[in-house]
Order: sequence, then structure tokens, then C-alpha cells
Amino acid sequence: MSKGRPLGLRLLGGAALRVEEGWPRCPARALRLLAVLALDGPQPRRRVADLLWSGGSGRVLHNLRTTLYTLRRVLGQHADVLTERGHQLHLDLARVEVDVLGLTSADLALEGTWREFMAGHRADGPEQWLEWAERTEARLLGHLQPLPARRRTSPDRRALDLGQEALGAARLDRPGEAEAAARAALDLTPRGEGAALALDVLTHQAIGRDEYALAREYCGRALRATPEPQADICYTAGYLADLTGEPVRAERLALLGLAHLAPARSPALWYATVASAHDSRQDFRAARLWHELALQAARAAPSAQDHCGVLTFYLWHLNATGDSARAQMLAAEALDQGDFSMTAYIHQSLGTAQFRLGELGEALHTLRVNASHPVLSLRVIAASLEARILHRQGEREEARALLHTTLPLAQATEDGRARFEWAVAALTCAPREWAAQADACVRGAQTNDPLIVQHYQRLQATRPK
Repeated sequence: MSKGRPLGLRLLGGAALRVEEGWPRCPARALRLLAVLALDGPQPRRRVADLLWSGGSGRVLHNLRTTLYTLRRVLGQHADVLTERGHQLHLDLARVEVDVLGLTSADLALEGTWREFMAGHRADGPEQWLEWAERTEARLLGHLQPLPARRRTSPDRRALDLGQEALGAARLDRPGEAEAAARAALDLTPRGEGAALALDVLTHQAIGRDEYALAREYCGRALRATPEPQADICYTAGYLADLTGEPVRAERLALLGLAHLAPARSPALWYATVASAHDSRQDFRAARLWHELALQAARAAPSAQDHCGVLTFYLWHLNATGDSARAQMLAAEALDQGDFSMTAYIHQSLGTAQFRLGELGEALHTLRVNASHPVLSLRVIAASLEARILHRQGEREEARALLHTTLPLAQATEDGRARFEWAVAALTCAPREWAAQADACVRGAQTNDPLIVQHYQRLQATRPK
């Protein structure tokens, strides 16, 4: 779908709404409402409500009002694309690009198959909605005639297409589009390569939100979705295992992924996962060898995103082993690759390196890049390091205030390292005042960073009683 108009509506495959350059989460009923208005034109409110919901008049109209309110919030500054005139709802198609309205029989011949209309939205809802979807799909196909005999692919094939689409969107940092395609794939089948790819995307998204329990659920399903191990799934599972304090399992999964990696693929991320597993066990000598292998492989590969990802692993190792000067140098190399979802972790490691080298002003500037990041763990770690810097600079009250503000975030995140970082900052800045909160914060926390745990334990053992 091109982006000549500010809004885009994808109805073939996994339905999704584009707003400018992003693909925000959009409720299912809101997507169905947009589909009806885009393909059937202006509609009376009552007809739309009866089409999308079951129940009495008052109930379905209330549901419609709620959905319209939510949809307008998703549309943001473009909310006026959806208007009400009298009792009818109108969608301004001059500002919305709809994939099926621009599709030709030539496009379909090139694609080789008709992708299911409103995939993922055809298994639930009132009977009148299901009938509308079937009738509309038939009408769209009729518009594209003459065509060769309609070639419908199996659910597994369509799920694989959607899984690959989800993976591609994720790599382009389009989380809404990626999630929509992934869930549409899983609506078709819970098993097979397409389902595994979809679950892999959802796993990474859960990790990015610090929802590790949910990530483990998705990842376990992904590992069971195919009879043979998939290299990408093994990488994700290994990374997650290391992140949650299971380095032996992490190394085993990464090596399993390497054994099933296609010859044309770069092994860089798998090498980096093995390196991180050695770091977690404080086997830093072996870790350094694997990190160097990973970096060489990343530099030789064409993927700037993977190059940046490999360096997120290596920078932690360099800071942990006292080589923060090289960490600074490689952080610059990582930032030169572009702006990706993991770039925030590069800033985190760069700020840590600057802090350890005594460059406190530069460290504060770098860490504050993550001060409002949507990922809680990044905000907590940035604020914790900032509090320690402020404390060292003699700004004790500012440090305490920052810790007080950040405590609810530290308690909310499932990221063990972030919780230990907050506890270390608390015992550094105000050991008597914050001892109980620090202890509660780290209780039950799991992390792949043994050094922050040891730092906390030293502070706890030596704190004034």
C-alpha cells in the first residue's frame, strides 16, 4: 500500500489502519466499521450498529458510540475524516487509501493468489456481519473478473504469507501493522511455519514491553508450532532465556538455531546470544571471543539492524569488563547504522560508559534520551543511573526526588536488571531511607546481569544500620 494519502486501510489479509507513517492498534469493530463505510459508502447509524453487534437498539447504538469515540482517538488529527450528517456516517475516501479499491486483475495475477478479505474477522460477530463479509468478498472478486479460476490457498499458506508480512513490518518498526498481520495468521492456524513466525513477532513485542511472562507463553507456542526447529525461533527463545536468567538454556537454544540456520543467513545474532550467555555466567574470556565473532559477522552482513543488535550485546560486555573506552567507540558505530527499536539500548550502554569514565555531563545528556521512553525498563535504568550521577555531583535532593518518581515504574516492570539498578541507586543515594523499598524491589527478580546483583549485595552488606 503506497502512502500518498494520510490514511490507509488494508482489508486484504490482516486488516489494519495506517495513520501517517504508523500502524496504530485499532479495535476490531472499528476496523469493521471503516470497511463498511469504505466499501458501501455512507450508512445510517442504526444499520451499521445492527450490522456489527447483536442485541437491542439501545445496546448496539451505545456500542457504536463507544467505537466511534475510540476510533477518533486513534485517528488523532485526522478524526474529521469520519463525519456524521443527519443520521448517516460518512468516510472521506479522498483522504483514505483502501487497498481493495485500487486492486486490478493484473495486480492479482502478479500476486498469484487472492488474500482473504478481512482475514481474522470472519470467525466471530453477528450473522449479518459474517454474511456481509462473504457477500462483499464475492462482489470484490466479481469486480476483478475476468480472472483465471479463483486460486484459494490453504490456511497454512496464507498464514505463512501473513507471518512473513508481520516479520517484515516488525523489522521496519511498524508494530501495529506487525501485530495485525501476526494475529490474522494465528486466526487461520495455531501451527506451522506461519504461526511460528507470527508468535515470534508477538514474543518480541512482549519483550519490548517488559511483559516477560507473556513473552514466554508466546515463545513456548512458537517452539511447539513446527516439527523441526526454526533458526529465528531458537534465537528469540535463547535471547529470552538469557534475559530471564537461564544462560545454559540460552546457549543451547542459540546453538540449536545455528545448526538450522540457512547457509545464506548471517549467524551474527546467534553468536551474540551465545556470547551473552557466557557473560551471564561471568565467563568473560569465552564471551569476548563470541562477541568478536558476532561483530565480524555483522560487519560482513548487509543488515544494519542486525549490526546494531549485535552491538547491544557487546557494549554490555565491554562496560562489564572495564573497557568503557571501546564501548564508547562501538556505540558510535552502532548509532551510525540508523535508528531502530534497539537504538535506545545503545544510548543506555553509552551513558553507562560515560558514567564509568567520569564524563558525568555527557552521561546525563545521553541517558536523558531514554527518560520518556515507552519501555519501562529503559526509563528505570536511565533514571537510576542519573540519580547516582546527581548524588555524586552533590545534588542529593534531586537524586532522591528522581528515585521517588521512578519507584512505581521499577515495581511495575518485569525486567530484573531494571529493578536491581533502581535498588543500587537507592542504596547509593539514601541507604537508610530506601533500604526496605530496595529489598522489596529486587525480591524475586531475575536478571542476566550478575554484576548488578553483586553490586546490590555489597551495598546491602555494608549499608549503615
